Amino acid sequence: MPDTASLQEMNTLMRDAGDVVQQTKTTLNGLPAHLQWRPELDEDHIFPEEHEMIQEVRRTFSEDVADWSDKLILYFLFARRCDISQSIPLIARYIQMLKDLGWLHRRPTLDDAPMLKNGSILFYPRAVDKCDRLLVFLNMKLLQPGKLSKEENLITLVYETNLIADTMPIRYLRNGCTQVLEMEGFGVRNIDASHDGMEVLKAMQGVFPRRTRQFYVMNGGFVVRMVMGLAKRVLPAKLIERVDTVNNKKLRELVDDEWIPEKYGGKCQVSLESTINYLRDYDAKFNQTS
Repeated sequence: MPDTASLQEMNTLMRDAGDVVQQTKTTLNGLPAHLQWRPELDEDHIFPEEHEMIQEVRRTFSEDVADWSDKLILYFLFARRCDISQSIPLIARYIQMLKDLGWLHRRPTLDDAPMLKNGSILFYPRAVDKCDRLLVFLNMKLLQPGKLSKEENLITLVYETNLIADTMPIRYLRNGCTQVLEMEGFGVRNIDASHDGMEVLKAMQGVFPRRTRQFYVMNGGFVVRMVMGLAKRVLPAKLIERVDTVNNKKLRELVDDEWIPEKYGGKCQVSLESTINYLRDYDAKFNQTS
């Protein structure tokens, strides 16, 4: 039988292994181990297997994706953990939506995405949390249900999809995103429980490639509980489990100060004006029409 020292060493190894497994559950992106980015690689490195999957997508959809970048295709592949059997149907639904909206082979600009002009969504160039996930801040009190049509909301999400694929290194596209939800001032008036609102919410899960790995709720209260009750009707249980209420101190443990707004104790001075300027510059580079 093993001696006492050996048993203690074994217990230590098992405990350490358990810690690693727990960390893996909370930080990894769900991609296969051989498709994980490593520090010695370029941020836009594409693995040979991923090149093969990109070509399979191009063969499958031909002209429908002729103007898609490899990064955009990868964004959809990562959304389904590089499982081509799941990625193909996701891309097919997205293409069909673009056709239905009349936007296949057209690129929306900020002027086609009015939801981004009121400050409800703030994009920080290359902003990520400490798990290397794309970071997006949403000011929930600025949501205006009913003001925009279903089509306008969907086109806004198309614009966001292009923006992320065009501007974020592949290293970060692999990891999904973290959304920080500012709930101060949020009320019933900001909840869109209409049929169109629910359809847009469903599309965010089943049509678009955004893969939210974590929601951090700031300044939540009873309204948050009401919203969660509504969300449970349309969102998968595993997504609901990713919602966590945090305070300023906890947020700073999860996100570097440079990406946290000053109101939460960070150093980021991003504003609606800076976001608009950033998106205008993006349009000038990527969305010029002939």
